[in-house]
Amino acid sequence: MINFFTSCTGKYKMFVYPYISSILINVPNSFVEIIVDDLSYFSQQELDKLKDLFKDRFKIRNYKKELNGWNLNLLSNLQTNAIRFLDQPNFMCDTTYIGDIDILVLDSNIETNHIDHCEMINLPYSNVKRQGQTRLSGLHFVKSKEYFTKITKEFQNIVINQINSKRAPFYSDEHLLFQMMVESFGVPSDSKREVCFPNAEPLKVQYMYRPQHGLHTSPNRNNIEHSTDGWGFSLDRNNKYKKMSETDEWNIAKEIFNQDYNKILQNINKVVYE
Repeated sequence: MINFFTSCTGKYKMFVYPYISSILINVPNSFVEIIVDDLSYFSQQELDKLKDLFKDRFKIRNYKKELNGWNLNLLSNLQTNAIRFLDQPNFMCDTTYIGDIDILVLDSNIETNHIDHCEMINLPYSNVKRQGQTRLSGLHFVKSKEYFTKITKEFQNIVINQINSKRAPFYSDEHLLFQMMVESFGVPSDSKREVCFPNAEPLKVQYMYRPQHGLHTSPNRNNIEHSTDGWGFSLDRNNKYKKMSETDEWNIAKEIFNQDYNKILQNINKVVYE
């Protein structure tokens, strides 16, 4: 079983319901756990509706107290993005996928492919090193038991304390993740490059395997079809989105989506259906 674990703060909480819905519709044997800065944002009526659809397959909770204030980015303008790497799931599954809240997940064979990639790179996690940089990508799949024996709560809290005391500056959440992996398991090589990351999307598991598994609907990205820094439209993803959008679960869940998020759906539909 795979736990999709991530964090969100501020206006990005509008992505929580679509993220949960897309995963639980498309990915079998999955669970979703999201840590947030303000649990009161979510009404009980909305949560009950989501629970009617997906039962007990998701959890939304406040992140741990050691991360209080990180949503304000007082020490670094990238603290918020790092939260998901410095807390742990309460619901521990065989594997954990630490991703971005603003991705609509459309693929289904995620766990199997990433386990194969872990074996290929001989690490308990699946990720890639950005070429020529001390950064991994922000999409981080792990074998939970093996990974969290080293990335313990104590390890994470040491990192948090270093950052809170301004003794461990980092220029991005991906740089922080890279440093954490150097200290624990090591990092993949960036020399075995069958494809050009990040602009190319590998079609099969290979050394530089790092698909985003759906549409990256960030307001900070270009929503133009086929844009290399955009939302990631393709014929395959468009067809998967159409299939999801025709399910009863998706259409019922849409009733509780934030109005601002519905504008994002309108942009998606313009590309997919027009």
